[in-house]
Amino acid sequence: RGLAFRATASEGRYSDRNNRRYALASLTWQPALPGKPGLRLETDWLDYAESSPDYSSPAHYGRVRPGVTWEPRLSDSLRLTLLGEVSLVCESRKWGSGVHAGLRWNRGQALDCGVEWMRYEIPGAQSTWSGSGIKVDLRARF
Repeated sequence: RGLAFRATASEGRYSDRNNRRYALASLTWQPALPGKPGLRLETDWLDYAESSPDYSSPAHYGRVRPGVTWEPRLSDSLRLTLLGEVSLVCESRKWGSGVHAGLRWNRGQALDCGVEWMRYEIPGAQSTWSGSGIKVDLRARF
């Protein structure tokens, strides 16, 4: 009951006509404890069809990201979400890190939305790709 698996993949074309392929697999374990602490293991892969100095990320990489999560409830429909992770980039054998903090609101099982701040660092062979930003998402279940 406390184990969840998720997989996703995408392919997109950028404005310079460069194709990007991405895949992610995630396994999370959350034992039935107050505050919903958990352990997460993700692996992802990114590949650009052509290398370009216009991108701050490596042209391609595989990455393994173990992390810890904590999601305490603030009310019946609002919870705090926290994630800390380390990131091993397989090609360069270098470690990075990431931190996420946000709020999620839900209306039963049908509607779930959130806002999250994130800061991350992904080391490449010649440089480190880093950044921060805000992510907003909405999920509706039918």
